[in-house]
Amino acid sequence: MGGYSGARLYTIYRVMADQNTTNDTIAAISTPPGRGGIGIVRLSAPMPRPIAAQLVRLHQPLEHMRARMADVLDAPHTGADADRIDEALVTFFGAPHSYTAEDLVEMPRTARRWCWSCC
Repeated sequence: MGGYSGARLYTIYRVMADQNTTNDTIAAISTPPGRGGIGIVRLSAPMPRPIAAQLVRLHQPLEHMRARMADVLDAPHTGADADRIDEALVTFFGAPHSYTAEDLVEMPRTARRWCWSCC
């Protein structure tokens, strides 16, 4: 466990889970570096949906635990004229039913290096 006792890990988890510690939306690549076919980008509360809407053009509205097809956009855009560079699945998990117990949007992406540049 990397030198952490059970009590220390519980304290770290409790601080991370405390809703009052931050109001920032976290965006992170949640797959390890190295070779692989896909990578996963996660956006976690409080505003993952509006941020995802700037990165992708959804084919259907997001619903809790439903994967939706989307066009990945060349740069953050909100207009219909944004250039499509790839397709991706986008899944929304509503709080508290997510990995972070907050609203979360998950976007598995192809591992092509140029595709990660917009995230």
